[in-house]
Amino acid sequence: MSLPTAETMRSGLGTLESGRALLRELIDYAGLFPPASLSMASSVANFNAYLNSHWNWTLGRFIVPVARLDEFERALKTLPKSREATPTWRLSVLPGSDVVEDVARIRDFNTRMAGRDSERRAMIEAVEVKVNNPGEIARLHESSRRNSKLILKFPLSSAGECISAVSGVGRRAKIRTGGETPEKFPTSADVSNS
Repeated sequence: MSLPTAETMRSGLGTLESGRALLRELIDYAGLFPPASLSMASSVANFNAYLNSHWNWTLGRFIVPVARLDEFERALKTLPKSREATPTWRLSVLPGSDVVEDVARIRDFNTRMAGRDSERRAMIEAVEVKVNNPGEIARLHESSRRNSKLILKFPLSSAGECISAVSGVGRRAKIRTGGETPEKFPTSADVSNS
């Protein structure tokens, strides 16, 4: 058996680093939503375990409806104390029908959580809004120019035209790839071909 050469090892490390760059913060956690539909306490406990795991570098944001931020905050306070410094929890929120009230709640939450002296902190980094077509993307972009945290989510069926529209306005995008029933879960081939 021969030992790998320095060149082979460098090549392997380069591949590993490329994979890490591709997967870094890729997976947002949506345990509150179907198909898992976990309680807030279970979702918060899971996310905390994932944050403290070997694979935490792949973890993105915790997804929570704005209407459940108080419940999230209570669940966060119940986690056991940690001996090590814990990272700030990065959140992405889903607004309800009263956008003005939700914006105020987001602002209050971020102010309160940033000033906490407790062990765990959280920060809302993004607001996710469902859209169905490029027209909705343009309208939301215009009405929320001051909110750079806007992420536009659309169904796979309109992914091609929506990706172009999102790119054109310089926003972030997500394709909806799940739901309450199996047919709402596209295959990886469907996603890559869209």
